[in-house]
Amino acid sequence: MKQTRVVHIELLVVLVLVLVPWPGSLPPRSPCPREKAALVRKVLEKRWLPVLERVRSRLPLECPLHPLRDVFAAHEAHKRQRNAQWQCACCGKTFRSEAHLDLHLATRHHDMINEQEDSVCLADYCDVMRCDVLLSKTSSMELPPPTALDVWTQHALALPSLLTCDHADDAGGANMDGDEGPGPEGDDGDTGGPIRGLGGPREAPLRPLHSWRDSCNEEHLAELRAKCQMLIQHCIAGLVLNLTLDQVRDVEASLQRSVCWYLTCERYWEAATVDHLAFPWSLVTSAVLLLTLGVSLAYYLVWGLADKTSSMELPPPTALDVWTQHALALPYHRPYH
Repeated sequence: MKQTRVVHIELLVVLVLVLVPWPGSLPPRSPCPREKAALVRKVLEKRWLPVLERVRSRLPLECPLHPLRDVFAAHEAHKRQRNAQWQCACCGKTFRSEAHLDLHLATRHHDMINEQEDSVCLADYCDVMRCDVLLSKTSSMELPPPTALDVWTQHALALPSLLTCDHADDAGGANMDGDEGPGPEGDDGDTGGPIRGLGGPREAPLRPLHSWRDSCNEEHLAELRAKCQMLIQHCIAGLVLNLTLDQVRDVEASLQRSVCWYLTCERYWEAATVDHLAFPWSLVTSAVLLLTLGVSLAYYLVWGLADKTSSMELPPPTALDVWTQHALALPYHRPYH
């Protein structure tokens, strides 16, 4: 009887093991585009991490965008830049550009790719980070940031063109037929200058606004905004333990302005900059002070030379001139009786 019960239990165990599926190996992942992942990583480094550093905090490990969960985290950690060359810290080889180093890491050190279950391909968030816009601006992102003098020069050079456009608009408004002609830069209205009337001056879009709005899908962008907001809330949820509620709200608002704010038909193709450079009032003030000092110095030099010249042209007084001056001044010194 006991043996029959043991056999039944063994059969039941075998049946359970056969019916219950065993956890097999993870399905192979699709390759992660390294170029797009680098763009998302650049957005995180320039727009997200400074916001967190301002409150002395970091991304929690639960955030999918944490650097340690990056598929290429080990590759990025073994990159060394020395002057104009890039070096692989694994084998010591040097390369002329980062692209050649990435190719070397992908071929020679493929085993260092993070293939853990919680690893994340940053390229999966390209739709939220607008990688297509960043790809269009890759050449300009590699240039050094503009200085205050460059910004002032751009304002000074753009002033005559803006005045010309205003006169052209006035002349176009006097058309007898009342038809609106093409703009100064074409039918699409892309002037290449700052946009006015949309909440202050901003950079011009990388693509014509009219053509983009015609094919824009607002429902898709609404889904992207919801995805962006959920991503931000997921990444800052762990900050509640170390920050106040006001600080968490400020961080959330800053992160949304840096990414989610652009996910609309009007702002999608705007080439956002990381740091907004204000008008260089200090430079203008210094230039005005130097100009005033130069004019004052020139005035005193000219006045001194003219006075010296006039005094040198007069002949020295003779003895008769001195006697005449004394004679003329003598009646004024007599005492009154």
